[in-house]
Amino acid sequence: MGGLASSRNATFSAPPDPPVPLAAVDFAGIPNPSVVVTWDQPLAPGLLAPSNWSARLAGVAYSGVACSAAGVETTTFLLAGHPDPGKDEVSYSPPPFDVVSAKGIAAAAFAGFTVA
Repeated sequence: MGGLASSRNATFSAPPDPPVPLAAVDFAGIPNPSVVVTWDQPLAPGLLAPSNWSARLAGVAYSGVACSAAGVETTTFLLAGHPDPGKDEVSYSPPPFDVVSAKGIAAAAFAGFTVA
């Protein structure tokens, strides 16, 4: 075949999975709380866009004001907004898609993830 490589014996692997949130915990802060989300795999460390994050805690809507990723966690510091009855939850709504695994795969957006 004159130098053509055969793909018959080639092995292909599936691309890595994107990070998936496993748990979210509310840390009461003074004057504002923070939410720590634990992911299923290590993340690329760094600062994240706080505008991608929002939460509802104890019947109050919050928006992100500072956020970072380290290890398998993202930490978002929150600023209180208006009353918003309902269950405690956190949402991540990129772009920019800045929660990225250590392998370079971006996490998908999510909404209504329960905060413990």
